[in-house]
Amino acid sequence: MGRQWHLALMVVGAFAGGGLAVTAVADEPQLAQALSALNDASGFLAQTSDNKGGHPQKAIALIAQAEAQIRAVSP
Repeated sequence: MGRQWHLALMVVGAFAGGGLAVTAVADEPQLAQALSALNDASGFLAQTSDNKGGHPQKAIALIAQAEAQIRAVSP
């Protein structure tokens, strides 16, 4: 779980900062792994009981945005 969570946070951070521009999809296995990690992260965040200033909900929204952008470039 730790590695997937870390990967998901890196992807979300890249999308949130606008630093990830995918122009070609050469490594589909990595995209599938990223989508899986994002899905896991979203599931873990959805299980949180304390909203902590809305941060879990904001992270879930960013994850959904990252998933949509990855799917948009996937063949």
